[in-house]
Amino acid sequence: DNDGTAEVIKSWSPFCQSHVASPRIDTVYVWDNGQYVAAGGKFPQVVSGDSANFQAALARANSPQTTPAWTPGAKACLHDALAYLDDLTGNSAQADAERAQVRQLDANYDPDAIKKAAAGEPAQTNPS
Repeated sequence: DNDGTAEVIKSWSPFCQSHVASPRIDTVYVWDNGQYVAAGGKFPQVVSGDSANFQAALARANSPQTTPAWTPGAKACLHDALAYLDDLTGNSAQADAERAQVRQLDANYDPDAIKKAAAGEPAQTNPS
């Protein structure tokens, strides 16, 4: 952000279907009061790029030509990632709509699994 202090970017996979098929999420950390803290919402261009990658993955997952076929849980994972990214930009209405898709696809999938993974909490469900 050109403030003279370097940001750190951690790129990680939420493992939606597989590491190869799943887009990555980029978490941006900024130096604040003597420590690096997550600040993805301050970098909308990064979040927008990640969202576009997950939208493209969702289009592939919904295509009947996709092999191997995506499981409902793996598709739920993609929607959960989109909800997480929408939360970062403050788009709570869209985040809620994505979580509704998660619940519709797989009632056993934790609709906050990506948020928990981003916070370093253990996964509660296998999204594949």
